[in-house]
This record gives sequence, C-alpha cells and structure tokens, in this order.
Amino acid sequence: GPLLLVDPNLVPAVVSAEIARLHPRLIVVVGSESAVSAEVYDELATLAPEIRRDSGADRFETSRVIAQNAFTSSTTAYIATGLGFADALTAGAAAGAKHAPVILVDGAATTVDAATVATLTALGVTNVLIAGSSVVVSDGLAASIDALPGVTVTRLGGKDRFATASAVTRNAFPTSATVYLAVGLNFPDALAGAALAG
Repeated sequence: GPLLLVDPNLVPAVVSAEIARLHPRLIVVVGSESAVSAEVYDELATLAPEIRRDSGADRFETSRVIAQNAFTSSTTAYIATGLGFADALTAGAAAGAKHAPVILVDGAATTVDAATVATLTALGVTNVLIAGSSVVVSDGLAASIDALPGVTVTRLGGKDRFATASAVTRNAFPTSATVYLAVGLNFPDALAGAALAG
C-alpha cells in the first residue's frame, strides 16, 4: 500500500485529502505516540473503518512488529542497521518487490539479539540479505545470523550508501523498465518512494 508522512502532532491537509481519495479499509500508524501522537491517531481513525498502531519500545522492536503483522511467513528477510536510514530505505524497495520484511538491528552489536532471532524463526526465514557493509552491520552480527540452523546470509554492501544501494538493486532486480531516484542525504522522499518502487 501507499506510505504517507505526517507531522508527529498534525495531519497535513494534503495527507487527509489523499487518504480520502484512496478510501482505505485500514490505516496502519507506524511508531509509538512519541512518533505519531494519540491526537493524530484519533484524527486518522475518523478517515477509515479500521486503524491500528504497529509500534514497539524502540525502532528495532517496531520493525519486528511490522514484520510480524505484515507477513505470516517469509523465506527471505532483509536486515539493515537501525542507526542510519539509507540502507534500510534501499532494502525497503527491494523487499517490497520480493514480498519480504526489512528488520532493523543495532548494526554495531557483535551478535544478533534474541528478539530478532525469534522473529526470523517465527517467519520461517532461511535467506537473510544484509543491506550494508561491515561498517554498518558488523561481521560478528552477520556471522551469528549465519550460524542459525538452516539460515544462509548474503551481504549486499559497498563502500558507501550509494554503492550499497547499487548492490541491493543488482540483487533484487536483474532488469527493470523503471528506476526511481531519490536524494541519499535525507530520508523522507526515499521513504515514500520506496513503497512505490517496491
């Protein structure tokens, strides 16, 4: 589905108008009340028959909640650092095309956390694609995922976010009649565009 952006404390009029045009059955609000306030949630609730909030204690848990709510199963999952935005955005477009989740991790950690392992296991993931070099997702973290029974890890990374985007794209799209471009120095345009590209 489409991805729309709101202010934490305000639904812009253009967004309300777009929701009215789309006439969705369900609105999913992503993030806790510190990201999207209760007041914004209540306003959005008047615009569709159903609404829910996918959120956790932090961005990492939120990504796991989204994955669990969006996918009953998936043999493939993308892993990206949650400490920066660029690689996760690139992975989002590829994951959308592959019908796979993107799960955020603390890329500086030396091993994968138990909650991420539980999510990968629950989804039945056997193929993990890491978006980013070892600078952003450590070799130790990658190795600990690769050590999980029945799981194979492939790293798709480059010397910077632009090279990583190219590596992820080459893996996901052997050819494509359309290419979407967005600035790599900030996230909002690429965030909305990743849903379209996927």
